[in-house]
Amino acid sequence: LHFKMRFYKLIIFIFLLLGLDSIAQPGIGSAKALIKIEFEDVYGLNINHPEVNLDINTIEKFTQGTQTNWLNSHLVITGIKSFEISIKTIQSNFVSNNLETNVAVSNINVNARINSKTNSIYLSDASQILIRENSGSMINYIDVNYKIPPENTFAFINSPTNTFETLIVYTLIPN
Repeated sequence: LHFKMRFYKLIIFIFLLLGLDSIAQPGIGSAKALIKIEFEDVYGLNINHPEVNLDINTIEKFTQGTQTNWLNSHLVITGIKSFEISIKTIQSNFVSNNLETNVAVSNINVNARINSKTNSIYLSDASQILIRENSGSMINYIDVNYKIPPENTFAFINSPTNTFETLIVYTLIPN
């Protein structure tokens, strides 16, 4: 039975491959169908390194600022047309122990690079364009660096907490 099913599948495949015209007999009507396949642009955004930590745990980091290394391929974009990536936080101030603090998220500087382009913004609860790309590549890798500049480290001093959190929302906008 297994062999028979393969045989019938092979016959059906050959029938479809050859088309109706080659098998149609004279005097019997035949028809053709044109099948159109339309491919929609498919975009995707993947975030590697879903948690990022910035430590201010030494005197040097307070006086000189602190930053992550470049997080290579932090954002991976799939799609074949140009796009923009916007960034925003869900609140204007950091949260600690589920309570909003008085420390603004705008103390964090975010740098992005793709190919030879770079851009730098300060976090905000308002959406901002982080990077634009017109490459047309199927897969695009965006490196990101998070930074607290030295002039902003003092915003974190004298706070009743030592852990600050915010949720960053990246949005892919096809062009």
